[in-house]
Amino acid sequence: MYPILGRFSGGFLFSYTAAYALGILAGLFLTSRLARNTTASNWLAAWLTIMIGALIGGRLGFVFWRWDYFQQRPHQAFELWRGGLSYWGALLGGLLALWLWTRWQKRPFLTYANLFTPAFVLIHAVGWLACYLEGCAYGRTTFIGFLAADLPDEFGIYAVRYQTQMIGFFLTLILFVFLLWLWLRGCNGRLFWIALFFLGCIQLSTTFLRGDPFLQIETRRLDTIFSGVLILVSSLAMLRYKPSTQSV
Repeated sequence: MYPILGRFSGGFLFSYTAAYALGILAGLFLTSRLARNTTASNWLAAWLTIMIGALIGGRLGFVFWRWDYFQQRPHQAFELWRGGLSYWGALLGGLLALWLWTRWQKRPFLTYANLFTPAFVLIHAVGWLACYLEGCAYGRTTFIGFLAADLPDEFGIYAVRYQTQMIGFFLTLILFVFLLWLWLRGCNGRLFWIALFFLGCIQLSTTFLRGDPFLQIETRRLDTIFSGVLILVSSLAMLRYKPSTQSV
């Protein structure tokens, strides 16, 4: 784990922040290439809107989950360079921001959602890698095996744990390659819903291996429930999809 990559005048270079920054830049470059053959005009404004919405939503979700900590240190809630984003908060914040932007601009939501999907999945994969470097989203303790390694939790305590971050990273990277292949074949009408479906599956499977604390309903983690809802919603959306009106 490398939570701090280096020092500079007045602070540190955190690996979590650096990984996400590189992922966002790579996603932006990829989208600029894909946008050349689409009808999604002014896509950069939509991209910036999504980034702002995801950042606000992700940070609010993280602060809400760690409220006991931030209640004692309220100034740290705004120190984004330290890392700390909620995946579900960022997802909802970004989607809400894009929906509001498309409503305001009177443009089709799925045209832009499909365009941003490959970059969104790539950034999601980088998020898993950022968590590996930071030590968040760590796996629960287990026996030595193919999916396990001697890894720390977010407090630096080492144990034989499931490699949830690497499992999530490689599965999401495979999904990114698959979605990019679909795009290049022109099969981009359902791309957004396909991505949400498989991301839900990846999230669902990893929740059973994770050891980091999360809000629960009785003995069930809320992220397990959220993942199931995401799978259900995306499945229903794919069934209702109409290619004549929703393709890029």
